[in-house]
Amino acid sequence: MPKNHLNVRFSQSLRNNWNLFALIAFVACLGCRDAVEESPTVPPPEAVTPAEQVPAPAESSQSEPPGQLELPPGDIPPANSNTPKPGGGGGLEMPDLQTSNKPPVADDAETAESEILYGSLDEIQNRISNTNKITVVDFWSLSCRPCLEEFPGLVRLDKQFADKVQCISVDVDYDGRKSRPPKHYEERVVAFVTSVGATFPNYISTTESDEIYSELDLDSIPAVLIYDAEGKLVKKFVDAGDTAGFTYDKQVIPFVKQLMQDAN
Repeated sequence: MPKNHLNVRFSQSLRNNWNLFALIAFVACLGCRDAVEESPTVPPPEAVTPAEQVPAPAESSQSEPPGQLELPPGDIPPANSNTPKPGGGGGLEMPDLQTSNKPPVADDAETAESEILYGSLDEIQNRISNTNKITVVDFWSLSCRPCLEEFPGLVRLDKQFADKVQCISVDVDYDGRKSRPPKHYEERVVAFVTSVGATFPNYISTTESDEIYSELDLDSIPAVLIYDAEGKLVKKFVDAGDTAGFTYDKQVIPFVKQLMQDAN
């Protein structure tokens, strides 16, 4: 083939390849532009206006220790505010359990001084014989409910006729047990006689209770024995038989009054 003809074909082939290359480049550029147009745009950050900015806390002129709360003026109550005291009005008050189920207390029990003595039955009877007064002796026990209920009647009798009548009480709780000697009952006896204001002689018997019942022929207690000024037994009130359920107000005190009248 002639050389000129080869050059022409070579030039024509080179021109066609260039055109193909240009076409490919053009198509590639179109694809890049579409990708750029489809990508999301990120909005610029919003500017913060001075009004929206949080002011920094002002520095106090005086340094305060950490952990303390400062109240605004007027919110702090005065030192002498009328704060309700415990046990005052309002709210729910609980009953005083320590004062429940206790014997009645005499009006002057707080100032009364009770006389507590220890003595055998013989020693007690010897004192009865030397009072030179009408003598009323109450035999009672801490475990005897009727005894505790009637005992304040003996206190009333003593206060009304102390100048003419000698009142004596005898606790007969001691039953001979070594584990519970007469001293064992002292604290409770003192508490009881003090609570009712019994200032007359109060004996804790050192004689066993069964021996006392036998010697004095007592079927039960409470028992009140009344002696005249010479020490003679003139009346016996026992919570059994004809005198069962006796009281100081209905039986004992009226009998003592009558005995005093007869003695005059």
